[in-house]
Amino acid sequence: MNEQTYQRVLNKISFKLANSEMVSAQFEALYEEAQEQCKQANDLLAKFNKVLDSDPALKELFDETAQKLEEQKD
Repeated sequence: MNEQTYQRVLNKISFKLANSEMVSAQFEALYEEAQEQCKQANDLLAKFNKVLDSDPALKELFDETAQKLEEQKD
């Protein structure tokens, strides 16, 4: 392999590696954002459940309303 061919091979490998790393970093960032959103949603759900568990009348009203909404869907 001559020097020019060798340099072309190295350039192509460098370019492909850089592109792969960019795609990998983008997916990693998207994953981290989705993970944070999931944590926030779970925290909010836990808060709602704690409120509902603290007041049986509110829980009953919630369950009745949820059932009505489900029936409207069908």
